[in-house]
Amino acid sequence: MTSIDQQRLHADRLILTIKSAYWAALLIIAAITFATYVFLQDMTASYQRDAELATLASTQRTLSQRILFLANAARMAEPDRKQSLVDGMSEATDTFEANYDRLLTHLDDPRQNMAGREEVETILYGAPHHLDFFSANLVANSRRFTSAHQTPHQAGSVQIRYQGGEERAELDDTVASSTLAGYASLRHHFEARAETFFERMMTAQSSFFFAIIAVICLLVFFIFRPMTDVIRRRTGELVDAHNSMAFIATHDGLTGLYNRTFLRDHFDALIKSAHRRKER
Repeated sequence: MTSIDQQRLHADRLILTIKSAYWAALLIIAAITFATYVFLQDMTASYQRDAELATLASTQRTLSQRILFLANAARMAEPDRKQSLVDGMSEATDTFEANYDRLLTHLDDPRQNMAGREEVETILYGAPHHLDFFSANLVANSRRFTSAHQTPHQAGSVQIRYQGGEERAELDDTVASSTLAGYASLRHHFEARAETFFERMMTAQSSFFFAIIAVICLLVFFIFRPMTDVIRRRTGELVDAHNSMAFIATHDGLTGLYNRTFLRDHFDALIKSAHRRKER
């Protein structure tokens, strides 16, 4: 094998190595980009879910206070205003109960991790809040209160109304206060989790960004630089080969003097130039 063939084989191997490294780098960048997208999508969904639940817990706190306020206002209101207050209290109770069902549904969400679910269950069913008990108690007492104080209505020929007596339909301030404290703790839990997800999302985004920058730098130093050297060397070889072919075409291979081809072309050029100048 001649030296030219060896050089050509070495160049071909180098080009193959550069191509392989180039595609490997592209695959790594694509994998990092895809992982970034999936991870950030999951973190964003978790952050939005916990932020929404924190807002829901805050709404529950407001509704519990609204139910208690409307109950106190209805007890002291004039008969012509009492019905509107009782209706507002019934509407607030419906919303409160629907929101609580959403919180319970959240516990069955498979996207909620075990640690977060256990802490929520502790707030709902464990000491010191027992939020499930006080929420159910608040809804039940509110239902009894609205039934006892609303205007009786007919169901066929029978009037439907709470028969337990208004003294048994009073809302306990302790229940409202305990509900308020429980939902405050629940809101704090979801806000803390949302903040944690946000911090993890920002950290992951920075890590993925620097990883892509590192891969690009490796791509430049270990692929594009060798590729540039190969192109420069091959271009120089082509220029040298062109000059060598041009020299061989116009010079004698043994003596190195100009050959017949050069002389014919040279004298043809001189004659044409003399004709243009109208000289001999």
